[in-house]
Amino acid sequence: MGPFLLAFYYTCYMLSNIVSPSVTWKYKTQMTYAPILYAINYFTGFILLYVESTFLKYVITGFGALLGGFGAAILWTSMGGFLHLLCEKNGLQSSKGRFFGIFNGIYCVQSITGAFITTFGLGYFENNVYFVLVTMIAILSAVFCQFFIADLQQNQE
Repeated sequence: MGPFLLAFYYTCYMLSNIVSPSVTWKYKTQMTYAPILYAINYFTGFILLYVESTFLKYVITGFGALLGGFGAAILWTSMGGFLHLLCEKNGLQSSKGRFFGIFNGIYCVQSITGAFITTFGLGYFENNVYFVLVTMIAILSAVFCQFFIADLQQNQE
C-alpha cells in the first residue's frame, strides 16, 4: 500500500501543479483550503485502520492522495505568489531571493525535525493517535491561515 500511496500522491501533485496556477482564489483562501484538504487526506489514513477490504483501502487511499496532491499544489503555488506579492507591495523586490531562501530554510529544518520525530516517536503510540494528531495539526493550520495571513489581494476575487 505504501508504494502505491507515494506514487499516486506525487502523480496527483505533479498533475495538479500544471493546473494550480490557474486557480484564481485569493492566496489567503488557497492557504486556508490546502490544510483542509490535507486534513481530509490524513483522516483517510485513520479510516484505513478500520477497513478490511483491500480494494476499499486502495479507493480510500487514492481519494486521500488525490486531495492531498491537489492541496500541496495549490499551497506551494500560492505560497510562492504570496511571498512575491508581499515583497512587491513592500518595496522589497531586491530581497525576494533572501526571503524565499529563509522560507525554504525554515521548511527544510521542520522537514528534518518532523522526520526525526516520526522515525523515533511513532513507536511510542498507536497509528490511530498519529493520524488524529496530524489531522488536528492540519485543521489548526487552516485556522491559523484564516486568521493570521494578511489579505494582500483585497481588490481581487
